[in-house]
Order: sequence, then structure tokens, then C-alpha cells
Amino acid sequence: MDFGRHISLNPHFLQTMLRFVDERRSAISVLQMLLFIYSLINIEAQHNNRLNYIGSVESYTTLCPLGQNHKSGPSAEPNLTDICYNWAERSCCTADTMQKLYKRIVYSFDHSHCNRTMSEKCEAMFMQDLCFYQCSPNLGPWMIRSERKIGTERMYAAPLCMSDCNEWWEACRYDMTCVENWSYEFDWSTGRNMCPEGRDCLSFEQVYGNASRFCHAVWDGAWTATNSSQCLHFLEGKAHNILKHNYHVAVAQANDILKRLRDARSHSVSREGAKLMISLFCFGLIRFRVSVN
Repeated sequence: MDFGRHISLNPHFLQTMLRFVDERRSAISVLQMLLFIYSLINIEAQHNNRLNYIGSVESYTTLCPLGQNHKSGPSAEPNLTDICYNWAERSCCTADTMQKLYKRIVYSFDHSHCNRTMSEKCEAMFMQDLCFYQCSPNLGPWMIRSERKIGTERMYAAPLCMSDCNEWWEACRYDMTCVENWSYEFDWSTGRNMCPEGRDCLSFEQVYGNASRFCHAVWDGAWTATNSSQCLHFLEGKAHNILKHNYHVAVAQANDILKRLRDARSHSVSREGAKLMISLFCFGLIRFRVSVN
């Protein structure tokens, strides 16, 4: 059917619309091309992101980050005894990897970067934090794509229980550092993390000010301290079974994410319907003009 011949529209309105398109044809063409190129790039980037294709709670809670020192999937690790033993039952790390990390054979990261040895209690806290990141099988709901040398995925804004954050802070507040964001602000030109030129060493208390800011900023937003009961533990004694507690928190978050995705898709269908109507209308204008000419 010749849609253009059968539409009933105000001729003055059609003239105005066609004149508008004519006057802006080149600009519209350039804009359309840019949008097309952008959409192709965006589609390719999204296609390469496996996190966009998670469709079940089980997938969210059995996901290990894509990293140099992570297993491809969680499994029992009975040799995790002295270090990271809370994750021995179901772990994304190996005992061998954690031993190397403990001895700084991997990552070459120096906690005592201010020419002053970090206190034992503070370093122990950072080791527990590292155990969580390397070994936890329940990071899926807070995992994001992140291009880094050590891996292409990381956790972001994971809800750390305020009690854990406070204990970490109290253990470290009088230790020294020269940067706020330990993920990106160090000088790595020698292969080890060093203070950037011109940066003074200050106490954690001077750099961060309080526990919440410290827990969030030190690893570039990996943690967000919260008083909510739906929070994650990494310190011994904070839950009867840390692994099970964190699993239930991850399940609740995964269910929430999946619900929001279903709602978003529902709204998206409505928007796509509106786009289709607009496209048909524009197509009708073009066919009408062709038939008139």
C-alpha cells in the first residue's frame, strides 16, 4: 500500500516539516552517521562484556572475576588454611596464589610505601580485604567491566558492613600513605608502587578523615560502607559463617538486579513501539513527498 497517498494530514504542516528536513539535511546526515558509528562501537563493547548476559541468580553467585590470579570458576580449596581459610569451601583463588600474594611475589605491591613499616594489624586487615577480592565467589552482583593489567573485571560499590569498615579503619588510621586512591595514584615506573613526586606522606586519618571515606576511596570505590543488614563481611568473627552470610546477601542483590532488568525491558518494549510509530510516520512523509513530486 502506498502509505503516502492515504495519509490525511494538514498540507501546511507537511510543507513545514519537509522544509525543516531540507534545511537541515546535511547536518542530519552527519549526525546520523556519527550516531550510527557510535552505536556500532557501543554494541561491540557491550557484546564483549559477559556481565551483560547474566540471566540467573546462580550465574551471579558462581562468578569469578576475569583476572590474572583468579580461577575460572569457584570450587573447594582445602589447602586454604592459614590464609583466607574462610573461603576454603568455595573459592575463586588457589592456595598457591594466596601464598604468593602474601609473600608479595605477585602484584609487587608495597603497603609500606612511606619508608615506614605498616603496622601488623593494619597489614593483616589489608590481607583480609585481598582474600575477599581474590577468593570470594559472590562478587557477581557488584562486578563491572574494567580494563586493567591485572584483569578486565573488578568489584564496585560492594556493600561492606560498617563494623568491618570501622575495624579496618581503627587498625590503620595512624599508619602512613601518600595517596588517597591506591588503584590509580601511585607511580609504578619502577615496577613497584611508589609515592608520586611531590606527594607527602600523611596519616590515614589526615588523608581520608573517616572510616566510610577510607573504605570507599582506597580501592577506587570497590567498597561502600553501610549499616544495612544486607552487607558483606570479610573479617573473622563478624558472622557465624562469612561465606554463607555473603552468599545470601549476593542472592538478594542478584534477585533485585534481575527484577530491575525485567522492568527495564518492559519499559523498553513500550519505547520501541513509540519509535516504530515515529519511524512509520517519517517514512510516510518521505513516500508522500515522492508521490507528490
